Amino acid sequence: MRYYLEVETDGGPARVSGGEPLAAGQQFKFHFISRESGYLYIVGSGEGNVPTAFLTAQPVAASGVTTNRMEAGADYSFPAGDNRIELGSYGTINTYTIIFSPAPLRQPAFLTSPANRQLTDDEQRGLADLWERYGKQAPDLIPETAGNQPSVAVFPPAGRTGNQPLIFEISIKRR
Repeated sequence: MRYYLEVETDGGPARVSGGEPLAAGQQFKFHFISRESGYLYIVGSGEGNVPTAFLTAQPVAASGVTTNRMEAGADYSFPAGDNRIELGSYGTINTYTIIFSPAPLRQPAFLTSPANRQLTDDEQRGLADLWERYGKQAPDLIPETAGNQPSVAVFPPAGRTGNQPLIFEISIKRR
């Protein structure tokens, strides 16, 4: 899998790897490309830095996507179209948990619920349990700049079977 961020700048959209600090209020979107088809889920720092379901099996219409299913080799943009995520002003780092699964996930249950809402304490514990189960060994995240097109290659940890979810974080620093 590979990902990059598309950020809005004065000169228009620019592609970055996400390692560069962004300004509070700067708008961006994620782009993911995977060798295999599967389902993408995103939980990030929301208002007040509370974990928020950005993308679930039930995306909101305002995100511009109708499904969380990614097709192998296709560029999956979230949000899609003219929609963007605005980098918050809470803390110095906004963290996004990325979950990619070859099959739809039914647990934790919030992954099947409508997106764009803060997680309850129980749901946050469910996310922590998912991390405990599948995120013990973090994948290698290797920044690349081939052809002046920054991206990050995500290499699954050794021992991960093809049917297990891949879970990792994208941390965006705020300047």
